[in-house]
Amino acid sequence: DKVVCNVGGWVEGRVINVWYREPSWPPTKWAPYQIEVTLPKAMGGKTERVYVPVDRDNFCRAHAPLGPGEAARLFGIGGGLATGKVGV
Repeated sequence: DKVVCNVGGWVEGRVINVWYREPSWPPTKWAPYQIEVTLPKAMGGKTERVYVPVDRDNFCRAHAPLGPGEAARLFGIGGGLATGKVGV
């Protein structure tokens, strides 16, 4: 599924795993999603695998065309979403 994730800025990605966990994590720690994103050039321009720590729209959400005012809300202009970043 295509998504957009907050990695310090909103980037497009795709879900590659659900209920993801790192081998070094405690047995009770899971991330709802693992996402493959291509970072903007300002952030290195690499394709990275990141995880979403909490299933909330301010971390990651389904990719959809932006409606009126949506870009401003996503980027926090005028009191938009609470901030949250996915893990790298």
